[in-house]
Amino acid sequence: MHLRAASLVLGLTLTAVLLAQDGGIKELETDFDKRLSATRAMRLQLFKGDFSADPANKAHAEAIDLAAKEFTYPLAWQGRTLRPEKAVESKLLKETVDAFEARLRFLSRNKVKSDVATLQRLYCKQTLLRAREVILAGPPIASVNAARIIALIPHRGNGESLKDWTEEVLPRLQGDTAEDLLAICADLIAADPKRMNDGVRIFLLRAAHDVLALPKQTPPLYKPATADKVVLAAMGVVTRKVTFPKATPRGEVEGFKMLRAEALRVVALASAPAIGTARPAMVLAQTAGDDQAVNPPPRTEEQIEAAIGLCRLIANSAKTPDFNPDYAAQQVARAVAKIGVAHDANVAAGPTARLRPWRVDGARLLEAVELVRGSKDPYVAEAVRRTRDVVNQMEQGRPSGGEVLGTWVSGDAKPTSTSLFKGGDPSEIKPRGGADE
Repeated sequence: MHLRAASLVLGLTLTAVLLAQDGGIKELETDFDKRLSATRAMRLQLFKGDFSADPANKAHAEAIDLAAKEFTYPLAWQGRTLRPEKAVESKLLKETVDAFEARLRFLSRNKVKSDVATLQRLYCKQTLLRAREVILAGPPIASVNAARIIALIPHRGNGESLKDWTEEVLPRLQGDTAEDLLAICADLIAADPKRMNDGVRIFLLRAAHDVLALPKQTPPLYKPATADKVVLAAMGVVTRKVTFPKATPRGEVEGFKMLRAEALRVVALASAPAIGTARPAMVLAQTAGDDQAVNPPPRTEEQIEAAIGLCRLIANSAKTPDFNPDYAAQQVARAVAKIGVAHDANVAAGPTARLRPWRVDGARLLEAVELVRGSKDPYVAEAVRRTRDVVNQMEQGRPSGGEVLGTWVSGDAKPTSTSLFKGGDPSEIKPRGGADE
């Protein structure tokens, strides 16, 4: 499956609490098949671009809705027939999701884009609504695969250039489709963890991230308030209090960290260090700085995402006067030092022991640090210089010197600020192990 870590995600659903019902999928499969067959000719013409879709045409609207149900409702029908121990291996579910992905690709490759432009956004919007129904109706394995379908709509493939990805995805998100996608993601991500399984959340967080990561459009694809809402929902995942007894299987703990990493990627795209009384910057700083409050302790992937997000917020902090960029820069440097140490140890172990695409990590961190390079603050400028040296070496595949950076961060050179925000709730970072704070 091209969306990473699928097997772990699907495994999470087998131990999740059964999703609450939302009226269920009431349409019978046999009745649906008859309606699908009756509209086959029109659907083929619409998807080939023989004529443009008209949202005011009832026949077009019905055909598009049936097309949206074609790869969503069967997830629920099939899911109900599978025993839990067999659900993860189901070829039927995989083939359904793969068929939806193929349909998206077919539309994107139409030689005359304008012929299917309206259809793409109407089809994707209707698919979002039908996938939401399946998520709420369950069973869990169907819910996760419906969330995968939502994630495919804005998905950026591995190695896909920004230009190619944007050109492929934007037609799907025009009108109010992007707005609806973010709103659905925000509501479901924020749902009670006892009623919504985390496998669903992982894919919805990926979908929200990809929409927020698109270049800004004119007119905007979504409302700022909706973007803020999904960031706040992701913050709720990151700050969720979870207790893992000592006997907890390692896979369960790492599964939660993977969920938290996806949420951090969304928080990292926050528009400002603070959203009302909420503080996305604090969530990122605690992870980057390995704060004692972050339990279980963050892994390297999480610190990478948090450091990248903090760099963005430092660069966009001019309109947040109570935010202290120097203190944030210290947490970035602290994260990069630990990342560099992990990089050096792993690379020294040899290619067969390689745990991460370290050069890609270095390139991403370097791009983020460059956003802050022009700072006039002496501490920020020095932190950027030293941090940049480490991530530049990582990108080149060389020993990073992360240990040296760690010594500097914990040494006598300190930012002028002693907290992330001026006033208000406490915003000091207390590194694990009783470090320099």
